[in-house]
Amino acid sequence: MARIIRFPLKMKNGAEVRSLEELKENFDLESVLGYFTDGKLRTWLADRYYDEKAEAVAALSKDMPDLNAKLCEILEVEYHAEADETDLEYIQRRNEKLRILSAITADQDILNNIDVIALNQDDLYDILDTGSDKVYLYGERFEIPFGRKNIRYIGLNEPLVIIEKSKRIIDYYVAKIVIEKTKFETSVSEKQKKINRCREIMGEMSFYDKISRIAFNQEELDSLVAKGEKEIYLFREKYVIDLSRTDIKYIGIDNPEIDGVNADISNPFPILNIQGTNTTIIRNKIISIPDNPDDIYQLALKSRNIDNEKCYSLLCRAAESGHRDAMYSLAYSYEHGRGVKEDKNKAAEWYKRAYDFRHPFAKQDLERLANEDVHKAQTLLRYL
Repeated sequence: MARIIRFPLKMKNGAEVRSLEELKENFDLESVLGYFTDGKLRTWLADRYYDEKAEAVAALSKDMPDLNAKLCEILEVEYHAEADETDLEYIQRRNEKLRILSAITADQDILNNIDVIALNQDDLYDILDTGSDKVYLYGERFEIPFGRKNIRYIGLNEPLVIIEKSKRIIDYYVAKIVIEKTKFETSVSEKQKKINRCREIMGEMSFYDKISRIAFNQEELDSLVAKGEKEIYLFREKYVIDLSRTDIKYIGIDNPEIDGVNADISNPFPILNIQGTNTTIIRNKIISIPDNPDDIYQLALKSRNIDNEKCYSLLCRAAESGHRDAMYSLAYSYEHGRGVKEDKNKAAEWYKRAYDFRHPFAKQDLERLANEDVHKAQTLLRYL
């Protein structure tokens, strides 16, 4: 004869009861009603040979006005009518949800959140009424209200979600309404992917603090500039910016591609207030460069004889960061007019700085400069 597998009843406090005494000690009417409506209570009693109690439970019906009191009497638990706020209809819906979701997942994190899982739009509204800050969505289509702020919606089967027509997806995120693992209308879907990626890069706290100043395309950038924003974040698009607007700080996220106009290219670092993740301005364009001075110097060497102005700008950046080879190369650029106007005095200054950082050839180049022009010898040799 096959061995009977006797399942426990799990109460709200997490206890798994296996005997009538344990049930009395951890009794919770809402949980017991749930097991009554799906027939598990009668089975649990019969499996433990509480035959009279099992038959008494089987004789009860869901529409009995004193159902709750009768159940308590059968299970030998005191019934307190004044504290009874159970809703049998709600419990039945909850059991139906468990039945549906148990068929598609064994994930206990999901099943333990059954009270915040919406199977349809009415379910969604009921959950929002409870004040929950998280809702799981399992169904075909949901309309997400804008009126309920600071809430996270998580799709379980990638349902289609609809946002209010007068709103943009970015408006939802400004209101801290997060929508994950769902499908959108095509026009919203691509934007949603960008927003999720942006949030991932910046981190949630930083993202929500700065979201009203993030431009995801040129139109949004122009709008933020027109609004008078002084700090604008640029995310993964090609932008055209007016580099003469030195009052605005642009910050790149995830290496945006940027073309600048109206820049003062006599300055090797036009618009120093443009910065970002691995980005910097080189003349009229932002290019992707590393942060490490040695890597910047290597990038400068690759630009030599191809784009001397770009090489010069990179050397400036590396030299100012204390890279002695970059200092020496920058001195050479000034001495020979590579990417910058020839200036022997500045060449001497940078040879001296390279010498201070123990560059092996800097001293002899300072002496050579002095010997080439006796009138400047005294001036140049003061650096030694």
